[in-house]
Amino acid sequence: MKYLLDTNVVSALRRPDKNPQVAQWAHNIPQTDCYISSLTVAEIGRGIRAIAKRDIQQAQILSRWFEHDLLPTFDGRILSFDLAASLRFNTFEVPEKAPIDDAYIAAIADAHHLLLVSRNEKHVKPLHVPVLNPWES
Repeated sequence: MKYLLDTNVVSALRRPDKNPQVAQWAHNIPQTDCYISSLTVAEIGRGIRAIAKRDIQQAQILSRWFEHDLLPTFDGRILSFDLAASLRFNTFEVPEKAPIDDAYIAAIADAHHLLLVSRNEKHVKPLHVPVLNPWES
């Protein structure tokens, strides 16, 4: 099985105080079976810029992790919101209050036949896309 990691999973795995369940799940999965989306890349970049406004040192640490760890780790396994994902997205009835990024990421996972790994089950379940929450596995 192959997986698309949502931004919240990528962020959780970077933390030094990782959630034990999330860390155990990730430990049991071959890294080469894990993918991220270009939306996750954008969300993390946006988060680093926001942190830079209040803590430049932390932003520099995160920028180094982003450039020297995250991007090389997932090189060749970063999926874009392409035509297949767009067509899948068009079939969704996205709940009004659900973040649209979650629906885009779910569409990417579904279009590529990947299991979405996310803490945002409540945003994804109405889309009928399989989702695994490693905080609860």
